[in-house]
Amino acid sequence: MPTVKKQWRDDYNRYLSQIVELLKLWQDVVNIGQDSYKSDFFKIFSDAYRSGFCVSRYRFDKIGKRYVQCRSQRPLVCGDAIWSFAKECSWVHAEMPGTEKRYQDIQRVMTWWDEWTYAWSRNPPARKYKGR
Repeated sequence: MPTVKKQWRDDYNRYLSQIVELLKLWQDVVNIGQDSYKSDFFKIFSDAYRSGFCVSRYRFDKIGKRYVQCRSQRPLVCGDAIWSFAKECSWVHAEMPGTEKRYQDIQRVMTWWDEWTYAWSRNPPARKYKGR
């Protein structure tokens, strides 16, 4: 039986894999910003956010008298994580010119992801899981 943290890591990798697969699938599309393409990225975001993978959670530590990250923190799916995962998959690289379409597409998705996270963290939707 997998541990909870292993399941979180598997889910985290699944979200990132889905994003990179969509980017690969649509690398020949002129503009992934069209609703028909963007909405598929948003569906992944929505599921990840509602499952607790997009915002850090903190608790107050009475001994240290400060906020610390919760032990039940899932790995964060964010713009930087998307770039790192795509780099690990060799889909992007650090020396990519800014004019290359793959670079522009992933930058666009990273920006959307962080903007959606910002907006939803101010007015959060219902979560899929129950807190402890």
